[in-house]
Amino acid sequence: MTFGSPCQNLSNIGKREGLTGSQSSLFYHAIRIIEEMRCATNGTYPVIAVWENVMGAFSSNKRLDFKAVLESFTNTEILMPDSEVWANAGMVRGNGVDVAWRLLDAQYWGRHTLAQRRRRIFLVADFGGSRATEIVFKARDLQSVFTSCGKSRLSSAITSRISTQNARWRIPIVRPFQERRMRSTAKERNEKGFHRSFGRIGDPFPTYSQDP
Repeated sequence: MTFGSPCQNLSNIGKREGLTGSQSSLFYHAIRIIEEMRCATNGTYPVIAVWENVMGAFSSNKRLDFKAVLESFTNTEILMPDSEVWANAGMVRGNGVDVAWRLLDAQYWGRHTLAQRRRRIFLVADFGGSRATEIVFKARDLQSVFTSCGKSRLSSAITSRISTQNARWRIPIVRPFQERRMRSTAKERNEKGFHRSFGRIGDPFPTYSQDP
């Protein structure tokens, strides 16, 4: 099951009522549907649930809303991080449910290169195993967004995929100080500049840190 519950009350824009707001509280109806489906199928379906929402879900209601999200999926108490700030990527486990989340910028995915940043939380809950971290974090080969005609589209596997031998089955790591360069070169269709915006294999990825 995939769902992106209403974000209006979680967004940094607005009154920020959080999950108690009339719109964003629909999140709990999705959780109820998941529970009823699993009850009706003796815990068989759904096996995987994917939730997507705005970055504001990390901070709304004094950062307690995201805690509530994690607790709703795992049906167990989740402690706040020592920093009292939710990391942009992480995982928790409770009652046989694995939950992993990651903040991704939608402008780097899909058929079109977006002019603006659209950072979204993607959370995966695995009710039948321990595959959530594999789904969220496992490195995969990438598809190029550049074509000879200057338009973004998905090409054939031969022409658009980065060589798995060269990439070593790893997603290139983005250095924080080069994010602006990545955005500008993508907008300008500067392929060489875009690829140089990536760090080397094994470089640290600061968004994984629990530090604020």
